[in-house]
Amino acid sequence: LGGIKGSGTNRRTREVRNGKSVYENAAFKNFNSIDEYANHHVSLLNSKRYNAFNGGNFISNVVKGGYATDPNYSNLLNSIYKQIHNS
Repeated sequence: LGGIKGSGTNRRTREVRNGKSVYENAAFKNFNSIDEYANHHVSLLNSKRYNAFNGGNFISNVVKGGYATDPNYSNLLNSIYKQIHNS
């Protein structure tokens, strides 16, 4: 669930390194339930690194914290947000 990196299952993932897409293996956290995932995710996004819930633009705060390596990540999230908001 969630694609959160950490000790767990190894998966192939796309990252952007030096402006280029590369595929590599990385460990992703395993969760025993959706509740366990949700609690961890909220804690992660509320940490000092992401500061996502503490004022400003949520998406911008998450991107600044380094949640994803893709430079287009904020555009993708904003596009999804607009689609949901305008439904």
